[in-house]
Amino acid sequence: MAVQRQLFDLPAKRRIYTGEAHQLARQRVVEQHEHGGGPLVPTAATVGQATIEAVVLVALALHIGWHRPAQLGGVYGIRSVSPTTTSIDLDLTEDGISLLAEAILPRTIPGDETGGEERLIGVPGLRFTALSRGRVRLHRLDGGGEIVLTRAGQRWRRVCEDLAAQQPAGASACWLATERTDTEHEDTRTPWLIARWSTMLRRVALWRDANTVDFAAELPAPEFLAGPYPELMASAGLEARRGITVACLARGGGLGRSTMLLEVAAAWARQGKRVLVADLDPQRSLEHAVKGEALDEGTAPWAAGGGERVLHRGDNDGELRLLTGLVGTSVEYQRRVLEAAQAHADLILLDTAPIGAGPEVRFAAGFADVAITCVRIYGDLFGWTETVYSDRYWPIHQRRQRRTAMMNWLNDTYDVYVEIGMDAGPEPVAPTALLDDAVVQARTTGTPLADTLWDLHSHRDTDVEVLARPGDDGANWLGVEDADDSLTRVGPWIEAQREPFLTAVGTLGRELFGMEWDPAGWIEHQRAPLEGPEQPGIEAADDPEAPRQGDITHVYRSYEDETAIANVNTSLVRDGLDPSSAAGRVIAAVPIFDQELPPEALEHCARLASSFVYPVLDTGLSWSQVMGMLWDRGIPLTLTHPDHPAAREVTATADRLFERITR
Repeated sequence: MAVQRQLFDLPAKRRIYTGEAHQLARQRVVEQHEHGGGPLVPTAATVGQATIEAVVLVALALHIGWHRPAQLGGVYGIRSVSPTTTSIDLDLTEDGISLLAEAILPRTIPGDETGGEERLIGVPGLRFTALSRGRVRLHRLDGGGEIVLTRAGQRWRRVCEDLAAQQPAGASACWLATERTDTEHEDTRTPWLIARWSTMLRRVALWRDANTVDFAAELPAPEFLAGPYPELMASAGLEARRGITVACLARGGGLGRSTMLLEVAAAWARQGKRVLVADLDPQRSLEHAVKGEALDEGTAPWAAGGGERVLHRGDNDGELRLLTGLVGTSVEYQRRVLEAAQAHADLILLDTAPIGAGPEVRFAAGFADVAITCVRIYGDLFGWTETVYSDRYWPIHQRRQRRTAMMNWLNDTYDVYVEIGMDAGPEPVAPTALLDDAVVQARTTGTPLADTLWDLHSHRDTDVEVLARPGDDGANWLGVEDADDSLTRVGPWIEAQREPFLTAVGTLGRELFGMEWDPAGWIEHQRAPLEGPEQPGIEAADDPEAPRQGDITHVYRSYEDETAIANVNTSLVRDGLDPSSAAGRVIAAVPIFDQELPPEALEHCARLASSFVYPVLDTGLSWSQVMGMLWDRGIPLTLTHPDHPAAREVTATADRLFERITR
């Protein structure tokens, strides 16, 4: 009975803040009670929802300015509002509908005749959709949040048509576009200001009896926003548990984001947290990775159907669940499922496709409390590794480099020489005259001989592909066409052409390579099967030119801090998120290194962690380590082998990330 009396009193108190009809206020209070309680007038659950409410009220306040609520039928023409945690309904007067459309519909106005710049009027990226029963849904193209106008359909349509017809020459009605236009820049309002304006809209009825209102000139004091029942604004006596929702966003795929996210979730679950990972990626990477590896399946603690799996339960109440089956469902369904999950889980992680890949990404970006990004960090962003040779080995290394250059020069030229000869007709013909001309021209111009010979060839636009050298797929050169019967026919010809070829290019070769000119060594190399590149250390022990210990060392050289910061910021924006589109909500970048970085580079990254456009965690794994994690039947390595070095690194990353999420 006490709860019933409390609920009986609450609708009347709520109406003081919202102006709702009693029946609607009672419906909202009952719904809130069934979902675990909370403030009498709930705040927006996501930054995206708060942002759209704030920017709409700001635009309306700037457009109308000082006014008397009694003359407009409500504050800025708003009769009442009906807010929930995920949306808000507005009931406006007819004048209020017209003023709202004029204030928020985005459109460009061309510059004047003196050359002024084009101006944008309205809320950037705002669009609308007509709903049933005369309702209109306002939303933004960047994803999060919505405002529903009730009893506005016909009036809204007429106002929009009039605005479109009244546009001056050269103007553009951006709200008719399906994508954000170039002039629709992002908002730069701070989070606390967004929260203040959103709260003002949700409690707008507090000013309905005011003599005058001008929010654009002066914001109301926080104590006034609390209204006559401040204790109910903090809680309605039924405080709900609510987990933190984190979206993992990035521009590209293939980084191992899904695996990394699941491993971090597993680390938290081992520490006693209740963690839910929701698969919102159309590729369903996580669903495929752990298919059939759940401890059990069935109905989740929230109404998510049969698409959830429990991957871990610990003695410390820790739990890891994977929620699937959300891809392709409606935004309303996704929101309902995840809002219910927030009452059960401590942390909800949203695994998404790359930015722009689908509606699930936009929903995740708007629904999440905070966002993280996962970025490939390359070792050469912080410095470079220099190979240093000893005084003894440096001349040997130079000699080997020159010899390799000579071999490549002869190989490339002979490739072209043979191909031209085989292109002459049914029987190969040595292009000796063409080669002589190419030698003369290459000596004059400095162009590589192979390129010069090919350019002089009058039939270079042929379908015959470059031939394979001995050892590629047989003992002799083969043409791609008629390979089976060409072997016997052209093999002897190719063998016979090496000596005259060397005679023709010998003078130029000696000019270019001097003492390293070794035609006999090249012929021996051609006839032998191709081998891999030279590997220091495999030569015979008695070879005087073999590198000894200390002959070859690798020294890491660090960039200056300014250069390293600029390099990493470029990578963060290119592969992670553009700061202008992240709206200040990216709390951390989780690095995945392209390879195991030198200790100096890791220390450099850790020291500069807070100097980048997003804070980069001072822990990280290499890409190969991440790719090798889900190898034990799809269960996270952090659960199966918690003492593995990679699992320990994941745990350190999870700890750093949790500090930032809960800060």
